[in-house]
Amino acid sequence: MPTARLMLDSTRFLGFSPEQVRTALDAEGKKGSCIILDERTMADGSVWYIHRYVDELLEDEDLKDWLEDDVINIKEGERILLKSRRKMIDVPTFFEAIHEGRTDILAALPQPYDPGDSSVPAQSVYDWDRKPPQPPAPFVVAAPDEFELTRDPRETHKFVIPPRGFPDAVVRLKTSIARQQRLLAKWTVITKRYDGSDSPKGSIVLQQNWDTGVRPAVDVQRASIE
Repeated sequence: MPTARLMLDSTRFLGFSPEQVRTALDAEGKKGSCIILDERTMADGSVWYIHRYVDELLEDEDLKDWLEDDVINIKEGERILLKSRRKMIDVPTFFEAIHEGRTDILAALPQPYDPGDSSVPAQSVYDWDRKPPQPPAPFVVAAPDEFELTRDPRETHKFVIPPRGFPDAVVRLKTSIARQQRLLAKWTVITKRYDGSDSPKGSIVLQQNWDTGVRPAVDVQRASIE
């Protein structure tokens, strides 16, 4: 799951527009992208993701074409800030996609783009309200009496561990243990042996999928989620 480190400045930019924040940060030599929480944030959980001014990036031919074809209501002498209204929960995923080059800021902007429209709907990589992504499969610490092991080739040959090839055995949580933690008991390889003092000798770490996409609300005890 992607994460993002946020630097919060809770007072001096209150009431500033995205353009005013970008200009102030630039003057301080802070050129990185950032997010802005405003009066809409509490109402719909959205924030501004602010990038760079267009005139700083005009060596990009795609940006030149976009500026000519897709930007409307430009005021004379106005600097165009690349900014996207995002669902707050979406920011780490979006930030990662931008900085790894899997998408770019232009793909995240409405078409046509009105730089003065502050009421633009918040966008998201996922439909978090109706079809959120599955949470990542957790790693589980399981004691010897909480997991099953098989050497059946019909199961072991579904996995390959470079450079050795097929594993000698695969494991899964016992169904009753998995159900308590809202996990699916599926065969998988052992991630590692667990030698922590809080678990019995012979405990292992394995990865199992959530069965509903909802994290457990119960306290995790013996079969603990890392």
